[in-house]
Amino acid sequence: MRRIIHLSGPVARFRTLTHLISLLLLISTYAKIGHAEALSLDVLITNLANHHGNFTSLSFDASYRYIQLDPESQQPMRESRQVAFVYVDSATDSFKRVLEVYRPKPDKPDEFYTYMRNHNLWTGGIGYNWGGPREDRPATISSLGKAIVNSVSVAAGGELLQGTIASQKPLREVLSENTTFSSVQNKQNVGGNPCYVVTSTGVHGDYRIWVDARDGCSIRKCVIRKTADSFSIAGKPLGEYGISKRLFVYENVSLEEINGVCIPTAATIRKETVYSDGTEDIWLTEVKIDNVEFAPDFSGVFEPNIPDGTQVANLDTPGIMYTWKEGAPSPTMQAEELDALLESSVEFVEQAPLPQNSRAHTGDEGMGQEMQPRRKASIVVFALSIFLAAAVLCFGFLSLRRRLRR
Repeated sequence: MRRIIHLSGPVARFRTLTHLISLLLLISTYAKIGHAEALSLDVLITNLANHHGNFTSLSFDASYRYIQLDPESQQPMRESRQVAFVYVDSATDSFKRVLEVYRPKPDKPDEFYTYMRNHNLWTGGIGYNWGGPREDRPATISSLGKAIVNSVSVAAGGELLQGTIASQKPLREVLSENTTFSSVQNKQNVGGNPCYVVTSTGVHGDYRIWVDARDGCSIRKCVIRKTADSFSIAGKPLGEYGISKRLFVYENVSLEEINGVCIPTAATIRKETVYSDGTEDIWLTEVKIDNVEFAPDFSGVFEPNIPDGTQVANLDTPGIMYTWKEGAPSPTMQAEELDALLESSVEFVEQAPLPQNSRAHTGDEGMGQEMQPRRKASIVVFALSIFLAAAVLCFGFLSLRRRLRR
């Protein structure tokens, strides 16, 4: 026989109050997770600017695994790997990346060898690039434009740390330049993490972004759809590159807090491209960020440690080859010989002019006749010098073209 106990007085009132408090907490939690206010564009841009401001002076390692997939079977076709050692110092407008590219061995696809080691450096208003396409070839260096160096930084972990997803511009600028912006009221979970769902449409394409609700800036997932009229990474319409549409899927993001800053340390990026001729291209990239250090010691980092003897092609003076010597480019021997030859030809013509009246000068008619062949010889030497100069310049230009094609 059951015994029924009736609670009354203070005990009953306490129990009722406890149930009421629990119900209110449950409602509050549900409201925070499912029905929070939308994230405005101004707040998101401010959050992104403040967040990415943490990455203006740092060093980190970025590793990439590139896998090309068959469009029909979705199976891997080929693979390559890269490791980048990156240094960024916005205070001095300096950037450096040391890139190592690994490719599978022809006889052992599971083993990789170093295919290339390259250096990219921007400092003091000058861009440098050195390190041949293979280790067994001589290194070359050429001046770069700042835009080219910026595109290198995008490919060196920028999509994770600097928020440059599918564009050279940071995400905050892309959202500002797109024509429409909206935020879903109800949050959605990505990997168990509540996120704002933000959509943006405009010249950069259609963006759908899942922003972590905890800090209002960390990207948990991003899907970007672009058409032929949408801007590419380089800032030009994709149609100019023969591309009709492109899809980016940025997901599987891992976040880690380092020195109080929430840092994305891993992600996968799927890029699908459809060309104007109907062909497709699919790449899957696995990115990892390691060894992040804020405000590191940059002593000697941004010095162009280029080996002496490296052949130099300066884009500011095309057609003239240089050799790196003692920390600076100097003209090659061919250029020096060319300058000396031209100077000697000019000096010969200036120092040995024909007399206005050779008969009066010599008192002998034969001397005047002898000066005519000498004048012809000087003209021939000068013409040969000019021809030789043009040949050397042409040879230097063709050599530079041949090296850059390798």
